[in-house]
Amino acid sequence: LQVAGTISASGNISASGKITAESGSFHEIDLGDGEFINLGAGGDLKIYHDGSNSYIKDVGTGVLNIQGSSQVNINAANGENGIQVVENGEVKLRHNNVVKLETTANGVNVTGNITASGDLSLRNSGGFLSASVASNVSASIHMSSSRTNLRFENLPTSSPLVTGSLWLSGSAGAGSKYLVVFTGE
Repeated sequence: LQVAGTISASGNISASGKITAESGSFHEIDLGDGEFINLGAGGDLKIYHDGSNSYIKDVGTGVLNIQGSSQVNINAANGENGIQVVENGEVKLRHNNVVKLETTANGVNVTGNITASGDLSLRNSGGFLSASVASNVSASIHMSSSRTNLRFENLPTSSPLVTGSLWLSGSAGAGSKYLVVFTGE
């Protein structure tokens, strides 16, 4: 069947095989609000617009996978990148098109502040936890552990010097407790 023009039908249109459109002649499928494109044997995947919001909805069994040939981007309407997934590479989360969290081969990089409503636990199997604070910035570090060593290195030797208090507290128990101070002299 070849038709030049519009085909109108009320009811269902069934086809076995592929429906193929010639290049440039078939460029969209128009559906009204609340009407679905159903894919899968039982309509497992639905694509639709409800009049206010648009949806890609997996209602079947299994997982909804979104794949790209080398990268997947989830963008805002203005083209701002929100989530970027690169094949064999990083995953980036952005705020206002600025990378705030990025996975790397060595872990995760965070740009900006981290605010936690509960405890923030940092664990390192290598035995060292490193923290740097920019000059002229006030900071506090609280460490609690039965085997905690707190070490300050590369402190300034000229103005502005490190100022503030160092508090050590603990309970008496088995073994010795030491406070070792190296002055570099």
